[in-house]
Amino acid sequence: MNRIVQNSLASALFSGRPVGIAAAIMRSALSYGMNAIDLTTGNGNDTLLLARLCVHGQVFGIDIQPEAIAESRRLLAENNANATLVCDNHARLFEIIPRELHGRVHGIMANLGYRPGGDPNVITEPETTVSALNLGAMLLAKNGIMTVVCYHGHIGGAEEARAVTEWAEGLPSESFTVQKISILNRPNLPPELIVARRI
Repeated sequence: MNRIVQNSLASALFSGRPVGIAAAIMRSALSYGMNAIDLTTGNGNDTLLLARLCVHGQVFGIDIQPEAIAESRRLLAENNANATLVCDNHARLFEIIPRELHGRVHGIMANLGYRPGGDPNVITEPETTVSALNLGAMLLAKNGIMTVVCYHGHIGGAEEARAVTEWAEGLPSESFTVQKISILNRPNLPPELIVARRI
């Protein structure tokens, strides 16, 4: 890992922003020709990041909301970046991702909750989220990394965060290393980050 990436990761770690930490981790892990998935494309920011990092690889952005897909398509076009955008439930990950990429995905990102600027009543759900994470874990290549940002502040968020933590704790230690990054001295239950790496 070069010094610029190290500095970026350290800066992100102490920023108190799990989304920024997840992005910095992906910058340190992904490069030209790799494959990646954004499980919750939202407004397209993580999809764009993955597309920029994985030039000439295959990048997928998935979201259940047509508005999210449209916004992500606009953002990608404005930045001359390419990704395959799919309007579907991320729990159908095995059907969405081509079979030849199973076991060859190097990075997966999920930013849970609701889409910023969108309908706050349309949220990710624990059952489908955990299903998507299970499938994502099976798609990862050796040394592939998955980042999951969880939120407590909205209705249903705490339950989903607990479900994601339980999922992460249940990953087999012989196949994955898992870390949970959270801020301990801030009020109002700040978001937390789960990072899983296939070994």
